Amino acid sequence: METLFNGRLSIEVSAHGAELCSIFSNGKEYLWQADPAFWKRHSPVLFPIVGSVWENEYRNEDTTYVLTQHGFARDMEFTLISEENDEVRYQLVSNEETLKKYPFPFRLTIGYRIREKKVDVMWEVENTGEKEMHFQIGAHPAFYYPDFDAETQERGFFGFNKKRKETTGEPFEWLPGPSIDQSLALDLRRMEVLDFAVFAGREMTAIIKIACGVVKFQMAKL
Repeated sequence: METLFNGRLSIEVSAHGAELCSIFSNGKEYLWQADPAFWKRHSPVLFPIVGSVWENEYRNEDTTYVLTQHGFARDMEFTLISEENDEVRYQLVSNEETLKKYPFPFRLTIGYRIREKKVDVMWEVENTGEKEMHFQIGAHPAFYYPDFDAETQERGFFGFNKKRKETTGEPFEWLPGPSIDQSLALDLRRMEVLDFAVFAGREMTAIIKIACGVVKFQMAKL
């Protein structure tokens, strides 16, 4: 487990799944602490699919593959490739095990950086093969709800400020509220985005077709 701390904010990141496990500030823990009685994860990275395929099977070039819900990256050990006072980066490279489930060579790099009271979450997906590569990648963080009271009906929501698309300048229509400031930067020079959706506080999904090169994402959360 790696820890980053800047005096205002600390985070903990595990090499298992390159998963963010703690966001601590103002004397409070903001990230769900993986109580197995409810949900055993904190903030898994979903790759190479988000969701599931029918009966956990799909076909590619007349071959059937088995791939379970949300893919395999969240359950694999990543390699720590860089560590600084305010940033860590982990990497997962395709191998014999992954190719049995997902027949595309890849290099997946996950990074976390703290800036004042913000956490930057960085994804980099590289197609290291010769064929066109299809994939999805998603974030699935869980947060504590402040002052939760099981005796009431109040459950709350995450609010998103309005942000403009990096490519067109058109605004995204976020839910109102100051709770989380989330931005997404996409390098569209080397990829085709087939679909894009943001689910407030739960999942961020980009369905991507990449012929070659690298796709980079960056998210910032308060």
